[in-house]
Amino acid sequence: MVNFALTCISLFISIDGSCLDTHYDETIAFDSIVYPRLTVNPKKDATGKENKSAGTTKLDGLSGYYIHVPEQAVGKTRVPLVLMLHGGGRNGSAEMSKFSVLADKYGFILLTASSMTPGRWDVITHIASRRSSLQSTEEGIKPYGFKPQDVTRLDSALRYVLKNQVIDPARIALVGLSDGGSYSFFLGRSNLDVFSRVAPLSGLIPLYGEGPSTQFFISGGLGERDIIKQVIRMAAIFRAEGHAVKTQVGLRGHVDHVVDEDFVWEWLASSWKDPKVTSVTPPAKDSSVLLTTDALEKLTNFWNEFFQLPDTIRNKSRMNYQREIWVRVGAE
Repeated sequence: MVNFALTCISLFISIDGSCLDTHYDETIAFDSIVYPRLTVNPKKDATGKENKSAGTTKLDGLSGYYIHVPEQAVGKTRVPLVLMLHGGGRNGSAEMSKFSVLADKYGFILLTASSMTPGRWDVITHIASRRSSLQSTEEGIKPYGFKPQDVTRLDSALRYVLKNQVIDPARIALVGLSDGGSYSFFLGRSNLDVFSRVAPLSGLIPLYGEGPSTQFFISGGLGERDIIKQVIRMAAIFRAEGHAVKTQVGLRGHVDHVVDEDFVWEWLASSWKDPKVTSVTPPAKDSSVLLTTDALEKLTNFWNEFFQLPDTIRNKSRMNYQREIWVRVGAE
């Protein structure tokens, strides 16, 4: 088990029929009346003529919002845009400081945002404050009366960037981890005409919506056992809706490392390179490994022990042995 886990730092799961038992005692679902629709229209609003200079700047009039233009994006060629939503307790500045290196590596413009309530997106706050009084149905809890102020700010930021930078309207991505992953479900699934790629990472709350075809990258860490079950469950739902989904299980806890997010950005680059590809298929020599509930339990236990090792040992292992394999998901 030790050798397997160390050499399989990143497990990309290919779901082919049966899956783990993914029952949740409490599932959050949203009625269509609370889905936040953006007013930005990339095809019409992408009117920027030139990315004039490289670097990181604050967005005028939007506190906590930052944009980073890499050197290779300077000029008049349309480039992709990645909107990144922070996790709980973080902000746009922290995300920019950490992940602008990926924007530089891939040549994508990066937009980071801060929630109005410091460290927490409004729908997460709404659920936490009104959980006991929210209506519970077979589908879950429905937060009636929710007014998404963060969505209004995100809408303004996207429109500003589209009008002032040279953005490819067909290559706009939404990425977030933890609370940001939940908000990516919330915002992305009701605006699939805006985002051609949505990557909810370790999202704690599954939020439902509908829209045109979009590709998803959904991930969890071995230190997040219940989130992994949610990841597999949501991937199955998205595939049933006709979306292409890449599912990742990484050797990590509930944290965001640049080396892990690099998988997401590499996926963005490769999937946008050939937009005709609408499904994710395993290599010819698929792994014989079968991921079952028992195997997941053992992997999680190993990860919890691995997590206790000194940072120097753990990070060295992650950097030296990180690779991609495909595994099938077994029944309960």
